[in-house]
Amino acid sequence: MGFLRWYLCSDLVYVVLFPQLLAVIHWPSLVDTYGCLAGYFIAIILRLAG
Repeated sequence: MGFLRWYLCSDLVYVVLFPQLLAVIHWPSLVDTYGCLAGYFIAIILRLAG
């Protein structure tokens, strides 16, 4: 049971937060609060739909 939670948490971080991290590192002038929030919600919706 513990492994399943770890797997789901790592999957969520990889799919939802990793693209935002890359955007902030490579394009800091293009990323703002509203863009991060929109990307976060779209990523969650796409992840749950997939």
